[in-house]
Amino acid sequence: MVASIKCSVCGIDVEFNRTNCERGHFIGFPNVRRAEEMAPALKANFEAAVLDASARGAAAQIAYMTNMLNGAVATLNIDAKLLRNMSLGQNYISYYNALETRSRKIAEPAYHA
Repeated sequence: MVASIKCSVCGIDVEFNRTNCERGHFIGFPNVRRAEEMAPALKANFEAAVLDASARGAAAQIAYMTNMLNGAVATLNIDAKLLRNMSLGQNYISYYNALETRSRKIAEPAYHA
C-alpha cells in the first residue's frame, strides 16, 4: 500500500507522490512538500551550528560562507545533447510517465522527495 496524505482543500486521501487529488485540487509537488516539512529542523540545525562556530571563534568564517551561499544559483551540469533530448522528449521518460506506464515502481516516501 502506498502512503497517503490528505488534500488540504477537500480532505480526501491522495497518494503521497501525486501533485493533484482525484478532484483536481493541486496539493503541491512531493519534493517541495518534503522540503517544507524539513525546514524547521534544518533551521534549528543551522542555528545550533552557528552558535557552536561562534563559541569557537569562527563567526566571521560562517558569515562569509553564508553570504557566499546566499548568492549561489542552481545549475544544470549535463551534456547539452541530453538536455536537448529531454526538452524534446526524445529518449527520455520522466518519473511520472514511468509510473503511468508501469515501467517503474513508486519510490518509497523517504526517497521520493
